[in-house]
Amino acid sequence: NVADMTIDAVWPAIKAQADALIAARQQA
Repeated sequence: NVADMTIDAVWPAIKAQADALIAARQQA
């Protein structure tokens, strides 16, 4: 499925950004 491959390609970047946001909120 093309959509699945696209998600697999971009998910690491999305997850990294989400993790960074969570870390920033915890430090605030």
